[in-house]
Amino acid sequence: MPASIFGDRFLGARKPAWHGLGSTFEDRPMMSEAFARCNLNYPYLEGEALARVDGALITIPNRKAIIRGPTQDDPMHRVLSVVITDFTVIQNMELARMLDPISEHWPVETCGALGQGETVFATLDAGMAKIGGEDIGKFFLLTDSKDGKRNLDIA
Repeated sequence: MPASIFGDRFLGARKPAWHGLGSTFEDRPMMSEAFARCNLNYPYLEGEALARVDGALITIPNRKAIIRGPTQDDPMHRVLSVVITDFTVIQNMELARMLDPISEHWPVETCGALGQGETVFATLDAGMAKIGGEDIGKFFLLTDSKDGKRNLDIA
């Protein structure tokens, strides 16, 4: 199964992802530091949504394009989606800063990006529990879609 990790944007505690991409850490970074180490600090931009009809460019009403800005390993702007004009993208580093206080209590276990950067994810270590007499690791999962197809979710 091919990895859908965006470039090598995976960061994990102690071991790399199953496909060998990304990097690891031994310390306990705050969420914003983990996102920065994972190179998730690229911008999302908004642009006019246009269609070419009979050689003319027409603005698509009530829509805008969500564009991932250039990165070091992908220097092109990439249109991720066309969404309604009310859709708001939360920049990755803004999201990470909002989650810094949570990551003080529940340490970052992993973070990364998928596709062309349209989805970012993180897991937080929520400690251990016993289920049926067995030790089970608990985690919080955060996913944020920048293409308007899914909500920001924490499970």
